[in-house]
Amino acid sequence: MEKTFENYVLKTMSNLKSPFKVVLTRETRFGLTFGQIMSLISLLGAMITVYVNLNLKIATLDGKINENTIRIEMLEKTRVDDAKSIETVRTENRQEHMILSEKLDDILEKLN
Repeated sequence: MEKTFENYVLKTMSNLKSPFKVVLTRETRFGLTFGQIMSLISLLGAMITVYVNLNLKIATLDGKINENTIRIEMLEKTRVDDAKSIETVRTENRQEHMILSEKLDDILEKLN
């Protein structure tokens, strides 16, 4: 008996159409149902959202690339300046070493 009652309730519920379902399945003058139109609007909204998000990510990456390029150029400039500074110090040290070597040679000659 219970199964028969459940079947009856299920058949009755399936035969009933909710007002929401009727509105969504009603065809418009464009040849689409309201449900299809709402789906298209949702799809277009999602596509616009994805487009905007991608453009924001691209703009962010471009900014980071520009920042990194500037940093690389600054590091290159600093490296070149450091190399020049090191070469200058090395040359000065070599000259001072030569002078000290000459003085040591003079001292050694005087002692011998």
